[in-house]
Amino acid sequence: MKFEGEINVGAKGGNVSIRYLVEKYIPSEIIQFRFLKLNGFNGIHKFELIEVTP
Repeated sequence: MKFEGEINVGAKGGNVSIRYLVEKYIPSEIIQFRFLKLNGFNGIHKFELIEVTP
């Protein structure tokens, strides 16, 4: 993944042929991307950290 500038809401980036926009970002909690060039993709991709107890 490469971004234009720092990772913040509104930052654009991508890898190879997939382009996306950072739609939500809370450090150490969540990063959510919105796909921009719809090469068969429509929607979001996100990574979320959730603390759990044993």
